[in-house]
Amino acid sequence: MTDGESVRRAMQGDAGALSGLARGWSARLFAFCLARCRNRHLAEDVAQEALLRALRNLHTLEDPDRFGPWLRGIALRVYLDWRKARQTSQVPFSTLQSDETVDDLLARDTSGLLLKRMHECPDGEYQTFRAHDGA
Repeated sequence: MTDGESVRRAMQGDAGALSGLARGWSARLFAFCLARCRNRHLAEDVAQEALLRALRNLHTLEDPDRFGPWLRGIALRVYLDWRKARQTSQVPFSTLQSDETVDDLLARDTSGLLLKRMHECPDGEYQTFRAHDGA
C-alpha cells in the first residue's frame, strides 16, 4: 500500500493505516532530523513531535500522495522552532566574569537550564563548554 492510500484510509478512520504510517516513517523521519540536528536525542524529540503533529493534523493534508514531503516540512519547522527558542535563551560568554568557570555558572543555574542546554549540544559544541573551563 502506498503512503497516499494509507493516508486516505487513515483519514477515513482506519487506525491500522494510521499506525502503519507512523511505523513506516519513524526511521526515515529520524534520519532526516538527525541530519539537521546532529544530536541523537534532539533528533528523536524533533521526529516524535513532528510525527505527532502530522498525525493529529492529517486532515489538513491536501494531497495524500505528498505525505512524505509534508511530514519532512513539519519536522523542519519543529527543528527551526527549537533553534529559535534556543537562540533567544543563549547568554554570550562576554557576560561572564573573567575568573568565572563553568562550575560557577552551573552552581548559579538554579533552573537547570544551562546543564540541559549543554546536554542538547552536538558533541563538538559541548566540548567547547568543557574546553573553555579547562576540563
